[in-house]
Amino acid sequence: LKSAEGRAVEMETVIADMIVKVEESNTLVVEMEERVARYEGVVVEQEEKLKERSDAMITQEAELRESEKKIKELDLRYQANVGVVGQRDGKIKELEGVIVERNAKIEKMEVFQRKQESRISHVRTEKEKLEEECKRVVEEARKQ
Repeated sequence: LKSAEGRAVEMETVIADMIVKVEESNTLVVEMEERVARYEGVVVEQEEKLKERSDAMITQEAELRESEKKIKELDLRYQANVGVVGQRDGKIKELEGVIVERNAKIEKMEVFQRKQESRISHVRTEKEKLEEECKRVVEEARKQ
């Protein structure tokens, strides 16, 4: 009987120890659940921040694509302008050639005009000489 009582006391002690251990385990479980809840809150916050960053990156990528389109459009305009400038340069050179030709013609005409003026001056001088000669001949004829 004593041994049964001793065993019962032992069993009660073991049961009491087990109850203490179960309560400690329950406390640990509650603490772990609280930690898990906190971690889940942190995870949710981080997921929200990640989503915000992802949305920001998507927006930046869209802006980048738009900027690339604008750059391509500007490059095409630039290339077109370069072509127009090249055409205009060609026309300018062509017109410069025409101007050089006309200047050469003008110079020839000026040389011709100076020659003509020289001839006219020479003819006038000859005419004056002949008129003098005629006057002298007429006067001599009157005298006779």
